[in-house]
Amino acid sequence: MSGQLLYCNPAYAKILGRTTDELPALTYWEITPESYAQQEQLQLQSLQTTGRFGPYEKEYIHKDGHLIPVRLSGITVDRNGEQYIWSSVEDISDRKAAEAQLQQQAKQLAEYSHTLEQKVAARTAELSQALSDLQATQTELIQSEKMAALGQLTASVAHEVNTPLGVIRGASTNMMAALTGSLTQLPILLQQLSVPQQHDFWALVQAALQNQQSLSTREERQLRRQLQTQLAEQAIVNANQIASQLTLLRLGSDLTPYQSILQNPHCADLLAIAYNLVSQSYSAKSIQQEVDRAAKIVFALKTYSHRSDHTERDLIQITDGIEVALTLYQNQLNQGIQVIRHYPSVISEIRGNADELIQVWVNLIDNAIYAMGRQGTLTIAIAPQADHLRVEITNSGLAIPPEMQALIFEPFFTTKPRGEGSGLGLDIVRQIVEKHNAKIQVDSQPGRTTFTVFFPIGAGVNHE
Repeated sequence: MSGQLLYCNPAYAKILGRTTDELPALTYWEITPESYAQQEQLQLQSLQTTGRFGPYEKEYIHKDGHLIPVRLSGITVDRNGEQYIWSSVEDISDRKAAEAQLQQQAKQLAEYSHTLEQKVAARTAELSQALSDLQATQTELIQSEKMAALGQLTASVAHEVNTPLGVIRGASTNMMAALTGSLTQLPILLQQLSVPQQHDFWALVQAALQNQQSLSTREERQLRRQLQTQLAEQAIVNANQIASQLTLLRLGSDLTPYQSILQNPHCADLLAIAYNLVSQSYSAKSIQQEVDRAAKIVFALKTYSHRSDHTERDLIQITDGIEVALTLYQNQLNQGIQVIRHYPSVISEIRGNADELIQVWVNLIDNAIYAMGRQGTLTIAIAPQADHLRVEITNSGLAIPPEMQALIFEPFFTTKPRGEGSGLGLDIVRQIVEKHNAKIQVDSQPGRTTFTVFFPIGAGVNHE
């Protein structure tokens, strides 16, 4: 067999970037790279033995010199005593490009997972160190009323930090397990799909990422039954299993866009991989949310623990300190206290010491939680009043008896049982408020006790 190209149809010529008139002047070996010589010899041996070769993949030399990936098969034909090779050639450039894109996506996913794992490890170490530092310094914190209050909050804050750490660990483990399964099976399964089927698969994944609405148990059962009925009507194999997978993906009841996947014999495996990919995305989001939550708690703790050494007073936003205090008490508030905020859209700044004012809000919120027995409503209202800014902290707990209201700001006076209060909290509040040229008052009735602080807007602060 000389390798002379005797006849080539237009489609074959187009693959090579030539015309049908040009090809008869060439031999098969002129359009085949030398690197395929050994492979071609093996195919020729198969041809001589069995009368056919392929299908196998190789590359042709395009007229402009670049290589074209093709899928080749053929048989021998005997005509007038002469043997010829009749071959079929398929341009697989699109499939090879899709495979390259898939490999790149898998590489990027692995790199992203590795980077995320490093960030999670770093944040976890940071949070664990912060918690360790908190526990190590707990004995020193009780030296003052401020540090004593922080000591009482240690268990609550530790719980608030440990909760996101647990979620992070669980989500990270789930994500790594899903990633391992996806990287192993995804390239193999996608190679068995046509280019349109690959597009349908990625469309299914994107739809699942966008449609992760929350369903009740009843709604989930209804959707699964509805999907199972549709799949059974379409004679889909394993309709029950596939309906369960589609329900987990939250794809809804319209299966029209995914028919090529549902009809595929590897449908169950493809849906399992799709669920793994979706799970990784949502695990990453869960990790980020919990990292942000833990960082907020640690920030509040560091802000409250910070002792300012400078005497200068800055323009501050009053709500910042209030939110720090609420974050510190978040665990106790979540046990049965509704927090209602009434903040104006624009809040005037006041001049003061942010660290000292946080101590005011911590004491007032702590007293409110105690008065309510951890069940009730805590309302925080801020409003301008003439040249002052009025801050009201109202709880729905027990009233302060009228005869005690005039005494509660006195040092060492407390309404709490022996051992539960030092009697210094509200005295410290009064001192800090007066230091800011402000004033504080209380109004207490059954089911409604309000502490109101009036801050001068933009005024200076006593430095005595």
